[in-house]
Amino acid sequence: TINSGPGASGSDTSPTWTFTAEAGAATECRLTRAGTVISPYGSCTAARTYDLSTEGDGTYTFAVRAVDGADNIGPETTATYDLDATAPGAPTINSGPGASGSDTSPTWTFTAEAGASTQCRLTRAGTVISPYGSCTGARTYDLSTEGDGTYTFAVRAIDGAANTGPETTATYDLDATAPG
Repeated sequence: TINSGPGASGSDTSPTWTFTAEAGAATECRLTRAGTVISPYGSCTAARTYDLSTEGDGTYTFAVRAVDGADNIGPETTATYDLDATAPGAPTINSGPGASGSDTSPTWTFTAEAGASTQCRLTRAGTVISPYGSCTGARTYDLSTEGDGTYTFAVRAIDGAANTGPETTATYDLDATAPG
């Protein structure tokens, strides 16, 4: 019986499964991906961890079976794990307020790979004005109380396995102060 595992999907490249068998039986474990044996049946006891850091993304099948003292092999019990350790690509900024302007409510629009969520952030001279937070397709900021300066908008994508991709940035030089 498989008692626990890494879950149905995730980004953990060192997944562990725990299991039990009838008293007095030995256990053997195996790992496959798309029918290819990654680790053949071999002795294992109570838990088995695999290093998948060099194996790549895909659906892995863990199998465990019991072997009694007379070398009778019981049926295998299996569990699958969909490894997604690859971060999504950087989002694309489709539009923004331009390189400079006087608009104190600038808006940026963006797209990311299908199925990914996005987070946006705004900084000025290294100071975070608005920290990373959920955003979808477009983000507008109220800069009416922030003052003139060069602002950097950043957007990043996060996939279903919680892998965070690289950010894409755009700068906006706000000059809303009338000449004196």
